[in-house]
Amino acid sequence: MTETWLRVLDLESEGEGAVEKAIEREALAAVKQDGAEVICLGCAGMSGFDKALEEKIGVPVLDGFVCALKLLELFEQYGLRHSKILTYAAPLSKELTGLSSRFSKVYLKNE
Repeated sequence: MTETWLRVLDLESEGEGAVEKAIEREALAAVKQDGAEVICLGCAGMSGFDKALEEKIGVPVLDGFVCALKLLELFEQYGLRHSKILTYAAPLSKELTGLSSRFSKVYLKNE
């Protein structure tokens, strides 16, 4: 199995389109050389590449940030909450800006 790393800092320092090409190159190598049947993008900085990449390489591509948000939605719909038995400290209250109304409702409900 091929193991290649694209550093988070590379996402900001590379030239226009270089990161997308690097992600595409590595994803294609994973599919062709290692038989990967799904690609998981592992950084929020890679968000937005998933659908175009999926179309180019022919396997499902998961955007980790989108998956995390969908999991959060699922937990809310299912009514899942974290333990209240001294395991976690209560989060400090703070104003959130730029948050969708759906997530704002969840945040305010848990205060």
